[in-house]
Amino acid sequence: MSKKALNLLTLLYKTHNERVNDWAGERGFTIEKPIFLGPQILWLQSGDVRTQHDRVSIMIFIPRPKAVEQNEEIAVTDEGTIAKTISAVPQEPPFRISIQSPVSEPVFAASLVECEVGDVVVLEGGERLSVRGNERDTLMPSDVCMLCALHRTNTVGAVKKDNDQM
Repeated sequence: MSKKALNLLTLLYKTHNERVNDWAGERGFTIEKPIFLGPQILWLQSGDVRTQHDRVSIMIFIPRPKAVEQNEEIAVTDEGTIAKTISAVPQEPPFRISIQSPVSEPVFAASLVECEVGDVVVLEGGERLSVRGNERDTLMPSDVCMLCALHRTNTVGAVKKDNDQM
């Protein structure tokens, strides 16, 4: 995992820790502080990702990988050596994802959400995030790239908020 990715996730936790814990408390669970799986970069090219019922997945949308060859320019210097320069890649346009929340197994309620690079999505246990390319919908991509961290959750009982939460 790159240092930049770890710094991005750390910044998210430092900035939104209290708000995320309050959100979880309103839904009747706490989020365990140590990351269960990740952080990892997930490039979802089709289909969906589902979060187990006792987990919460925090995802930050990041730019999709680009083939370097598409953006390279080759220049020959006076000495005859070849130098490669990489041109700037335009910012990615907004895109739509689908989030399905369980109503009652096997019925899901789907919501289309417009996102852009840098947006954060938190999937609760049982929820799914989908990308499915659609020729008529230019905002619905066939792939997205995310920095993800998966946490275990605990049902709220007599548990008090302490430093072991996210």
